[in-house]
Amino acid sequence: MSFISQYHTGPVTALSCLADHLLTGIGSNVWVYNISDGKVLQTLSVLPAGVVHGFRPARCESRVCVYGQKTLRLLNVLPSSGHLQCAGPKLELPDWIWDAAWIQGANQMCLALGHNVVVTVDIQTLQVISSVHCTEKCILYCGRFLSTYQDCVVLAAGTVFNQVVLWSPQVAMVAGDNRAEPFHRLTGHQGVIFNVCYRGDLGFICSVSDDRSVRLYRVQFSSPLCDRCGGGASPCVHDWVSMETQLQHALYGHSARVWDARLLSSCLVTIGEDSTCCIWSYEGRMIHKFKGHKGKSIWSVCIDKGEKLVFTSGGDHSVRAWSLQAAQAAVKQTETSTLDLQLDADESPRDTKLLSVHRILVITNKGRLVLYDKSRHSRQVVMWDQAFSSYAEMSLSHSRHLVAIGNLQGTLRIFGNFDGDPEVLVEAEICAGKVFSIHWLDNSTILTSGPAGAVTVWSILDGTLEKIATAELPSSKQRFVSAAALLFHGNQNSNQYLLCGDKIGTLYLYRLHDQEGVLVQTFPKCHGKVGVTHVSCHGDRVYSAGRDGTYRLYEWSDSGQLNILHSHRVCKGLEWIERLVVPEEGPDNIQVQGFYSNLFVVWSVLQNQKLLEVPCGGGHRAWDYCCHGDTATFVHVKAREVKVTSIATRPSQVLIKEALHGRELHDARFVSSMYDSKGKLHGRELHDARFVSSMYDSKGKLHGRVVHDARFVSSMYDSKGKLHGREVHDARFVSSMYDSKGRPVHAVATCSEDTDVCLALLYCILAPSEDTDVCLALLYYEDCVTQLKVCHKLTSHISSVQCLAVCDSGKVTGRAPADMKLIFSGGGRAQLKVCRVQLGGNKHNPSSVCRNQTDPQLLDIGTDVHSIVECKKASEELRSAAVGEVQGGPACDQKGDCDTWRLAVDAGKSQQCPVTYESLCGLHLNNLTRRAKKPWRYPVENSDPETRLMDLCVVTLQGSRALFIVCAACSDGIVRLILFDEDEKEMSVIATSMCTEHCILKIVHLTIPFVPVGDQVGMGRSLQREVVLTAATDGRVTFWDITDVCHLVCRSRTVGRNCGDEDEESDTYDDEVQTESSCESHRHDVNSAHSKHVFEENKLKGNNVAKDILEADVNAGKGLAGVNVGGDVLRKCCSIQLHQSGINSLYVQHMAENRYIVLTGGDDNAIRVTAVSMDTSDTVTRVHTDKLGGHINPHSAQVTGVCLLDKDHVLSASIDQRLCIWKMVQSADTIGLQLVCAQLTSVSDVANISTSIDSETTHVLVSGMGLELFRLQRGDMSKVSTTANASNIISE
Repeated sequence: MSFISQYHTGPVTALSCLADHLLTGIGSNVWVYNISDGKVLQTLSVLPAGVVHGFRPARCESRVCVYGQKTLRLLNVLPSSGHLQCAGPKLELPDWIWDAAWIQGANQMCLALGHNVVVTVDIQTLQVISSVHCTEKCILYCGRFLSTYQDCVVLAAGTVFNQVVLWSPQVAMVAGDNRAEPFHRLTGHQGVIFNVCYRGDLGFICSVSDDRSVRLYRVQFSSPLCDRCGGGASPCVHDWVSMETQLQHALYGHSARVWDARLLSSCLVTIGEDSTCCIWSYEGRMIHKFKGHKGKSIWSVCIDKGEKLVFTSGGDHSVRAWSLQAAQAAVKQTETSTLDLQLDADESPRDTKLLSVHRILVITNKGRLVLYDKSRHSRQVVMWDQAFSSYAEMSLSHSRHLVAIGNLQGTLRIFGNFDGDPEVLVEAEICAGKVFSIHWLDNSTILTSGPAGAVTVWSILDGTLEKIATAELPSSKQRFVSAAALLFHGNQNSNQYLLCGDKIGTLYLYRLHDQEGVLVQTFPKCHGKVGVTHVSCHGDRVYSAGRDGTYRLYEWSDSGQLNILHSHRVCKGLEWIERLVVPEEGPDNIQVQGFYSNLFVVWSVLQNQKLLEVPCGGGHRAWDYCCHGDTATFVHVKAREVKVTSIATRPSQVLIKEALHGRELHDARFVSSMYDSKGKLHGRELHDARFVSSMYDSKGKLHGRVVHDARFVSSMYDSKGKLHGREVHDARFVSSMYDSKGRPVHAVATCSEDTDVCLALLYCILAPSEDTDVCLALLYYEDCVTQLKVCHKLTSHISSVQCLAVCDSGKVTGRAPADMKLIFSGGGRAQLKVCRVQLGGNKHNPSSVCRNQTDPQLLDIGTDVHSIVECKKASEELRSAAVGEVQGGPACDQKGDCDTWRLAVDAGKSQQCPVTYESLCGLHLNNLTRRAKKPWRYPVENSDPETRLMDLCVVTLQGSRALFIVCAACSDGIVRLILFDEDEKEMSVIATSMCTEHCILKIVHLTIPFVPVGDQVGMGRSLQREVVLTAATDGRVTFWDITDVCHLVCRSRTVGRNCGDEDEESDTYDDEVQTESSCESHRHDVNSAHSKHVFEENKLKGNNVAKDILEADVNAGKGLAGVNVGGDVLRKCCSIQLHQSGINSLYVQHMAENRYIVLTGGDDNAIRVTAVSMDTSDTVTRVHTDKLGGHINPHSAQVTGVCLLDKDHVLSASIDQRLCIWKMVQSADTIGLQLVCAQLTSVSDVANISTSIDSETTHVLVSGMGLELFRLQRGDMSKVSTTANASNIISE
């Protein structure tokens, strides 16, 4: 019996450049990327059950030393392909390895260990030759070799005493001792030392510390240096002993601890816990600060040989490349100047626009229109008219070729032909009064806003204005249009609409018909109270933005109205959004233009960073921005002057491996499985992962996914995607589909401590080796390399997202039901959110779609290698010329051109995502009574704002396609049932349990099949029982019967049905509902009579769950107001004490008839197996404990995941990073566990496990601080390990 690790990902803890390849350490594996295109070339398991902390390539680059924790291993570099191959077994050492170095001139390596010891190892035999201790006895926080010659090994050790100690083992060898005295100390830090680096040709030593500082020292050797190896001067041991150091700079720029530094020929690079990479000059000035990583830290950094690219990786699982040339060029080529417009003394600019990056158009307070060409420093007066002196409204067309100007008298002038002799193309009197605003709907259609809210749409035709339609804005304080767009919808876009935003944040949708705009929809104050600034349409999607710091996405409904899909807040502090730039290839890389404090900012949503910022004084001013190629211009009016800033916009960042969340991942769900055009499968790491669905790819391989309380929600595929920067709290697979070539694609939902919910695609890429001569390369390229792409981030949570739940949507569409999913997310601040996910792709078998290239429902994700190469070739000449022009020298070659690489990598990552989502509604438990109009009618208490939703499960009500009951396990010890109406987009708490003193950690739902219950309740119907199981910190598992709640909800909602709803499919809890009369009044009477019957019957039993059914008759048709079951009504069936402390994992499996197995794992390191039987013959579900057993000490740490592989075998996972398979041994009244096999995982802090089982193979997905997928053969599970400890088997 053996586990086979198929995939692992997690925090990237090591980086190194080797020729044209980038080596990354992820857990125990090494990932090899091609630097030129960012493609994954190879994955190799090097340090099983360990973590890679560093790479040390040999000078000849034919071998690489990989080390981590207490383990070291050597790899060979295959000359024909450059791939890696393990050279031998790993070497285990008794202490932590801080650094490793190849000793020059010898077949040896030196290692710096955690207790200030230097060990010399023979490479051939992997035997320790010598071990020398330093007399400075302490634990090291870092160690770095400064010299590695055979007779001169020097170690810089960062101690707990805030010092860097320099010492050499050769000093001890000369004295004939195995202990050496330090010969120099670097002092000054106020915290422990995290790293030291040295560059001999510059004579600098740099140290970074816990005190957030970077200290740069100058090294001075007093004696002439020895000649080494026939060339170059290198210091010997005596030179180092007599050396002196002088502090050059103490640099402060990081906002948290600094982890590492690199000394380059022209600058210094540092990384830190604040997720920033800082570039410093050797004069002590910060040149640039790279921001893009999200969450905890940037853990590692490396530089390519040409010192053109900086590679960083961090806790968000991403790898990024930064262009040093682009960063330095951006600093040098950003300049701000004032235009010399030659205005009169009392004349000042009023507004300004950019016709191009060099041509600026300015209108003054004297009605003078000036065209200024910055490249030629020429000035031209286009117009000088006193009619435009006191007021002028200016607007620029989308093509930047036409300019429209309006005045107080209602005159509109349109200018054109700016490339030649500017002229007036159109002049007309459009209204009797002030022209409040002008908006170009396209290059030949214009909108004007006049007095009393009058809105007119004009068409420009042959020098005249032709009125298309008129409309009127509703009354408001500022009754004019601030943003507008022309929309088309319907068959062949036959219906024309006008979307307008005003200064009070409201959007208005008009349908244009017979030259009149009819108001059909209003979004009141959707962008706060400070105004809508942007409206645009891209394909079938509509965008709006405002000064509330958010932009919103809309889609058309079948009824011809817009539905808000979701809102997105760009970043904290960016409250003033002015413009959105949506690329034509897709909405993934939206650029947001706005104002952050006194800065104008362009923000990339995809890269999660500012692309540029310009100090301008804030947003209350005239401004414009234009970008073309590698040059951008920002112009604004400040202090009665026109300021022009030219910016070099060469991109400085390339995303090699994406990140997901910036904090801990709490939960993940598998949403769906599809197949993209590459047939790539995607995976996601998260907590508490459970397999919900399993799919087979085109090779017949079964794919699954694992996470922290993770459930599979869906599956898809892409290159390495963004994960979370912190632990995953939950993950869910959402759905499963196929692409046009019949390959699986999985959609996954994850949540994390960073308050985000991510929707991601998981791909499996089949990458055959290009070099068929190397068997090892062929082996790794035949395997599937799982990669990830983040499609969307749901940023509406205000605190940590702890858990997720996924179910099928009840929305009636033309698509398959499984193509739409509901994702519920809950967490801190007692907040619950729900969104609806729509999935593109094909649900059929791979063999039936793999050759169907014309089906519009099939996915086509990604760009193949050939298209990337063509993209590089087509743009190589243009980019080389641009680079040469910017730098004033010869163009960069293809290998060194960062832009070439960027375009090649982005070409395969810019395709439009096939997954879309719509935010439906949210609920704050602590705001329930505050927001209710009649709070006394709602029995739910005002929850503590510190209450957290720990786990969720969803019950889909039979016969009510749009009604769902969300069962929430809360930290305040209460189980809450929340009713969600998908049609009305409303949520309401309808029932709660009695409050306990213990936090509820887990909750699962169990449906017990139909059994006859007589006519005691419901007059002879068959009743399906709904049971919820909860596990808490007191070690108890509690059973709750929620059947009555589900039944009453269905009854109360049925009362409000209209006659037109009768044709819908109805399979309700009550048979009477299925035969209800077609007359609405008659149906109302029948249901009211039955409500009274149920109420009286429950009243006799002392149960108050039906007390509000009569109110439902009165409140029918008023949304969730008519569904109020009542508080403290959940019926507790049974409570079983299973653990001494908290229960981290809860699993329930039906065995036979009415018998079930309950598995639990807890903080007491125990696994408990409980056999129960459910008696539903009465109106109350009764739970009987048949057998109780398990294992007292199956793991050396708390158990975080348990599940059943088959009827006899249990799988468990723990913080001790072990996966164990146990065989259940049953006796008459007990159940014992015997160990079958165990496997170590590379995932630390294991949160949960998920399994997918078929007839021959079982896939196990492990989640925590990373994600790992295992495959095991089920045929071997009959053999029980002889190492099983029988004394630990519980027998009760």
